[in-house]
Amino acid sequence: MGRWAEATPEQETWLEISHAQMRGAIAEVQRLDRRWRPSPSAYETIEGEIAANEAATREAEGRIVELQRMGIGPGPFAVESQPARGTGRRWTAEEIRENNRIGRKYGCHTCGTKEPGTPTGNFVGDHQDPNALKPNGLPQRIFPHCLSCSRAQGGYIKQLKGGEN
Repeated sequence: MGRWAEATPEQETWLEISHAQMRGAIAEVQRLDRRWRPSPSAYETIEGEIAANEAATREAEGRIVELQRMGIGPGPFAVESQPARGTGRRWTAEEIRENNRIGRKYGCHTCGTKEPGTPTGNFVGDHQDPNALKPNGLPQRIFPHCLSCSRAQGGYIKQLKGGEN
């Protein structure tokens, strides 16, 4: 990288690795939460820069876990899903049956409950990434969601979008 005159080849390699890991982790978060940034850091040595990159990576990984708990991205209980035909919410009978089968077997992808909480007894079909946050052209999957998590997710998405249309 050339910024540290006294750096050893091993340090330069670790610095490149730490930069790549940090960039990847930040990109993953910002795919869903565009405004998120890691905390700023200061350093005076190459070892300090490596440590700062590793800290930013851990912070990004923690944010991914937070988003998953909010139903943004496949949640901690996501095991199985089905492909989405598009962003619409007109499910076929087969899609509803498949979503219910997955939900009854593994539970809501966000909280793990096997009780959908809907008047029909069907799990909510949840597009991931959520329609409101999905970059154009990327495929989506449908995961089972309980009604409670589905409603909470809507509020979280509004917060993440922060007034965007």
